[in-house]
Amino acid sequence: MKSSKKNKEVKNLIIYVVVGIIVLIGVVLLVSRGSFNSADYTSIKFTEMYDNTANEKNVSQRLQLLNGKKVVLSGYMAEQSPVDETFIYLVSQPYVVCPFCTIGDTTKLDVMNVMMANGTGITFRTNAVNIYGTLEVEPKVDAFGYTTQFRILADRIENLEENSENKAVDNYYSALNSEGMILDIQQLQMNIDSLTNPETMQYYGTTVAEIIDGIKADTMWDDIDGYVSYIKECPDIVASVEPEEEDLKALNQELIDLYNKEINLLERVAVVVKEIKASNQTDEEKQSSYQTLTSFKDENLALFDEFNSWNNKLRE
Repeated sequence: MKSSKKNKEVKNLIIYVVVGIIVLIGVVLLVSRGSFNSADYTSIKFTEMYDNTANEKNVSQRLQLLNGKKVVLSGYMAEQSPVDETFIYLVSQPYVVCPFCTIGDTTKLDVMNVMMANGTGITFRTNAVNIYGTLEVEPKVDAFGYTTQFRILADRIENLEENSENKAVDNYYSALNSEGMILDIQQLQMNIDSLTNPETMQYYGTTVAEIIDGIKADTMWDDIDGYVSYIKECPDIVASVEPEEEDLKALNQELIDLYNKEINLLERVAVVVKEIKASNQTDEEKQSSYQTLTSFKDENLALFDEFNSWNNKLRE
């Protein structure tokens, strides 16, 4: 009896040990499966996103080969992100609100669309970040209507060291953004471009008559006076930001001056648009309206370059 009891105890002990080992192995496997190792991710750069061929920019061979693979990309979150934080635009430089608010083709910009692989939200941050995740190379239209050539399904977002010297600039830029002043001037320049750039105006048609008729029918410009009135309030809003640092005060005045130049141009464009809206123009009048509008193109492009120069000064 004693021997039988002892054998039973030994068997039970063996069972407990075996079960314990199995549980331990399971835990180790579970932890290792969910662990993060940066060495598993291939580093990519914004400068590697496209191959330049003739006048076109095509998705690079490097990115195409990495499609479906784990990658890591460093950059900054653009401040134009969906309010539900489902995804963000990663760009190569800080102080970017709308990376697609540019004059020209918006399908080939150095922008990476990022969303979490597990579907959770992304909290915006001003400092540089590393994005670790799986690269997907395929043109898709996002929630804003922009076409993105590629995106990262992120496993992890890692904060890089924040530069405290830029805190004043961060606060200034955030104050402008909270009032919508950066996005408003970018969209203003795009709106003027849509009415003055022959290439962009082809949205309305291919002939002068079709373009002018398209502008006349476009309800967006029915209340162009209201739009002008709204934009004319912007210089005062920018002035109300009142940064304390002398260099930022100078930059703030530059932005006010830029707004005033854009307002002057917008008012001249509005005169022509209202003439188009007011009557059924003859072919000769349509040609005249078209020539007047397109004569404003270079002035708007110069102001677009001036804004980019202003924005770059924030990064110096």
